[in-house]
Amino acid sequence: MLLLISVVLGAQASRLQQKGLRQPFSQWNQGKRKEQRQQLQLNELKTPAAGLALVVAEVQVPDVPATRMEIGLIMTLTRLGAAPQASIMQFVKIAPSLFAAVLGIVLSSFPVTRLAGFFVIFFAAQSFMNLYMKLVMSEFDLGEGLHGVPVPFLMVVIQQLVSFFIVAFGILVSQVTPWAVKPVFPKNFRQACHIFGLSFVFAANIGLNNFSVSLLDISLNQMIRSTTPVMLPLVYLMLQDKNNHTTSSDRFWLGLGAVGVLGSIVAKTHGFAMLHSSLLGITVCLISVLASCFELIMIKNLSQTMKMSPADTVMNMALPVAVILLIPAFCIELPNWKSHGLETNWVVFQVAHNMSQWVLPLILLSGVFAAFYNQLLYRLVQQFSPEHTAFASNSNKLATISLSLILGFEAFPGGYLNALLVVSVVVGCGSFAMFSVGRSKGK
Repeated sequence: MLLLISVVLGAQASRLQQKGLRQPFSQWNQGKRKEQRQQLQLNELKTPAAGLALVVAEVQVPDVPATRMEIGLIMTLTRLGAAPQASIMQFVKIAPSLFAAVLGIVLSSFPVTRLAGFFVIFFAAQSFMNLYMKLVMSEFDLGEGLHGVPVPFLMVVIQQLVSFFIVAFGILVSQVTPWAVKPVFPKNFRQACHIFGLSFVFAANIGLNNFSVSLLDISLNQMIRSTTPVMLPLVYLMLQDKNNHTTSSDRFWLGLGAVGVLGSIVAKTHGFAMLHSSLLGITVCLISVLASCFELIMIKNLSQTMKMSPADTVMNMALPVAVILLIPAFCIELPNWKSHGLETNWVVFQVAHNMSQWVLPLILLSGVFAAFYNQLLYRLVQQFSPEHTAFASNSNKLATISLSLILGFEAFPGGYLNALLVVSVVVGCGSFAMFSVGRSKGK
């Protein structure tokens, strides 16, 4: 499924390249290497060490192009000594989420405000991860006019590996304490097949959602991701699940929520005038929502035979997910930076890593954040009733979209579309919240 999706997306992107909408990646890369060899100027280097290296190279052999060794020395010193303060300062934008986390911890310390504190922590965790991922994949300034590290599948691979080692280390340490953790593993072939199937849809869900984050504004991504309540009954219908049913009230809220999502698409594509440039991201995001629905159903079925904590989930699924996503990360050429051609995630990562020393640490940090984020959400959701969880999840989407617009992650479309976007987001998130609350109360 995931491989087929990736091939389809790659084919779509190939057609864009054939139409001349992107400069071939290899041509750009070769041009930049030639420019670096022939046109390195002292005022372009941001560190004293790199500047000194260039001066030494020029003094030793005047008017002679630098050798490969000298160029290597210059670029190495540039990368090692460079401190892209402007790029790192971009992460100040996620400070409100950190302040919210501190506030939530304080509020949860008092019995009277404990529930409110959990809500605030829930919002802080979700908004932080969404904004951090958007910064890394789309906003981080690499220089040379390039922004972000658009490696959605490779990023999930790294995140899963980091999460696996963190959880495995924690379990290992727990063995010498009175609170030893005993992970749960499949006991038979049937359970192993369920774990692999769950890993497959999880990989499709997270990988394709990351891909859409690199292509779409946060508001549009979050609105489409909120359509899970709409897609889930359709999946049940496809699976001929007779236990699933919707009332007239459910259909009303779902229909109203769908109108809100459509309105946000109209606003962000300037009345469909720019739909062609967002169509790939919208399609990918919808497929990721569909995968998330299958994931929810498989988790429900698996929970009847295996009781897994978040730590158990990581131990059982992290490595299969990483292996599955290695295929698109290393083999499928996909769009990356807007002005460049198609390449695999691995090649894009190598180019980005050569341009900034912060690329790998930022991606590794995303794995650390993801590991603790999943554990934290599991603990927080245990504190909520189903109604509270549904309300908090949709409220967080609304708040995250607001932060994205306020903090400059994206721009308002302008004119009357500003009002359309605001109304559509409120109506969409509010309707899906009401649907989820109604369904929880009815069970």
